[in-house]
Amino acid sequence: MSQAPLALPFPAPPSPKARELLDVEISTLRARLEYLDLLVAKQDGRITSNPNSGSIDEAEGLQLVPFEAFEGEFNHLARECINAEVTADFYCDILGFRRIPRPDFEEEHGGGPVRGVWLNGHSLNLHLIQTNNVPNRTSLLGERVKHFYTNWPSVDHFAFVCKNWDEKEAMLKARNVQCKRFGGEDSKAGITQLMLLDPDGNVVELSDCAPPVGEVKCTRED
Repeated sequence: MSQAPLALPFPAPPSPKARELLDVEISTLRARLEYLDLLVAKQDGRITSNPNSGSIDEAEGLQLVPFEAFEGEFNHLARECINAEVTADFYCDILGFRRIPRPDFEEEHGGGPVRGVWLNGHSLNLHLIQTNNVPNRTSLLGERVKHFYTNWPSVDHFAFVCKNWDEKEAMLKARNVQCKRFGGEDSKAGITQLMLLDPDGNVVELSDCAPPVGEVKCTRED
């Protein structure tokens, strides 16, 4: 007795949103593969690094843009926030940022609300973006805190050098901000670091000094 052929369910076409996310993942994967190709080509000796510019030179038909061809400057750092107002208060009250005017992206993008807060301080523009998916971002917060708190200081972060470092540490502890001290004046770099978490689980470093460009150890004036 012959068996009927196995009927496999054919999946329904993805929604426009799912298709958009898939396209992003494909683009990201392609970028990673291209980067891996460059690493392999460099390891095989098909391309070499220019010691004067830090760029990768063109070799064997590889079309590479040297760093010198890029004309621009760093403008801002953007962070997605569970509550942009709460995060803005954190950076203003603790790290001395100030609020600055922000364009009306809600109308400019035309694809739904794009709320947020723009901050400026310490020669840095910090753009806080209100997430459109609070539950997902909140669940991610727990994973980020767990990872960073068990692996810092060797984690993603940006840093500030503070003159009133001890006062900052006392203020953070008084406000129950999660933080931990590393290093010290006797360490190899001579830096005392205080790693802390902002309301969205991003790591910020406060340090008492930083080595001059090209140096590996802090120099302090007596």
